[in-house]
This record gives sequence, structure tokens and C-alpha cells, in this order.
Amino acid sequence: MLVVSTGRTGTKALAQHLNEAYEGVLALHEPPPTRFRLRRTANRYLCGRLSARRLAWVLSVERRAMGAHPECALYIESNPGLAGFLDVFGQVFADFQVLHVVRDPRTYIPSALDWGVFRGVRRVLAEYLPFWLPKPDYRNPRGALRWKRMSHVARLAWYWTLINEHLDRASLLYPDRYMRVTYEDLFARDGSGLARFAEWIGLPPSARLVASANRANVNASKRRASSRWVNWSAGDRQAVLDLCGRQMERYGYDVTGECGRSDTVIGETQGAAGIEPEPAEAGRR
Repeated sequence: MLVVSTGRTGTKALAQHLNEAYEGVLALHEPPPTRFRLRRTANRYLCGRLSARRLAWVLSVERRAMGAHPECALYIESNPGLAGFLDVFGQVFADFQVLHVVRDPRTYIPSALDWGVFRGVRRVLAEYLPFWLPKPDYRNPRGALRWKRMSHVARLAWYWTLINEHLDRASLLYPDRYMRVTYEDLFARDGSGLARFAEWIGLPPSARLVASANRANVNASKRRASSRWVNWSAGDRQAVLDLCGRQMERYGYDVTGECGRSDTVIGETQGAAGIEPEPAEAGRR
């Protein structure tokens, strides 16, 4: 079971809750070498700088250990870093399912900013380490969009659209193995989203799953008022709608609203919030 997204979608929390709720399930969040190996390889492919053959080879080499857990009936890797490997899942894994988690960009972007995606060491990596993040400059060197001219909000909006459009293709590549769910629905406070997900992957209903999600606060970012949608400039708001609006409508988000549905989600105040990549293997989102 491969759980993929842009990040900041509760992927670390999901792995923790599944491990706590079920026997015979091994759920890992971004096992190494996600950080500098898989992440950057995937981003090279997303930017058209790597062949699918090479992409498949890297994934097969780095995930050979998946079969080394005979005591587990189900292996779950909850890992945004695998999003760019979507095209070769079928070449590498004999039996798999893909969960694509989407989050409203009006809460995804503030969450990423609050976590510090463009601050400290992460800022240095984003600016100077090639393919730490995909960039429009890499994909289209002659295009109008230039990374250095974009605001932080616009950069994340462009990234959100790139990753989600790429993952949407799984409905055609793996129609019987793919499910897309919004972050807001997956972590609904009544537990219905988690229950539907568990049923889809063949797990029995579990009150422990919902109890774990409502109890645990998993690496939630610290809120800063300046990062909220309502406090953004008109230019940043329009950039999000221009870059993400079509996809938002496809996913059922109201583009005329002031923000997403975070008030109904576990983790915005007390539960399943995810994390953003850090510069070390342990604890990365």
C-alpha cells in the first residue's frame, strides 16, 4: 500500500495510527533513503531530466527490503517522496494499491509555510540543492514562470498543481488499484474517512484507529498568523486560484470560499497533521 501526496497531508500520522490499530500491519513513514535519494530522483523525473527506466531501477534497488517482513500481512509506505515514481509502480511492485491524498491548497500552503519549508536549512536546500524541489525553470527553461520571481505562496501553489495532476494519472494507469481522497475527508472527526480507507485496503473496522487519530498530535506545525489565507495579499490569493483553481474544482473545493474545511479535520488542532521534509532521514515528512 503506497500513500502519496504533496506532503502536509497527514501521512506520518496515518502510518502511526495504522500501526497502533492493527496487528500484522507494518506502516512506515518515509523510510530511508527517501530524503536525498528517492526525493531528488523523483523530482528529476518530474522535471523531465530522468528516464522512466532509470526511475524504475532506483525504486527497485531502494525498496528491495519491502519483502523482508514475512510477519506482516500488509506493508504500508506512507511517503510523499514516492509521488514522482507513480509511472513505474507497476514495473516494480507485483501487488500494490495507491492512495492519493489531496489537501485544499488554502490550508496546505499555510501548513507548509508554518513548518518552515522556506526557512533555515530547508530554505538553503530549496534554493541551492538541485532537485530538492521541482521548479518550473527545470521543466521549461524558456517558460514565463521563474522560481526566483515567484512568491513563496506561488511556489507552493505551482508545486501543489504539479504533484496532484501527476498523481491523478493513476486513475488511468492503475484503475483498479487507485483511490483518491481529500485530506479533509480522510481525517474527518467522525472517523468515517479512515473507516472507508481501512475497508478499501481490506482491514476490518477498528475503533482503535479513530481513537488513535483523535488522541495523537503528530508533528503538527506551529501556526503563524501571517501564513493564513485570510492574511495573504490579493496577488498571492489570485496566484493560488490561477495555478490551482481548476484542480480545486475537480476535487470539490469551493474556490469562492475564504478557506478550506480545516475546522472539520482531525489534526488542525489535535490530531493527524503531517510534517514537511527536514534535512535528516529520521522524522521527515
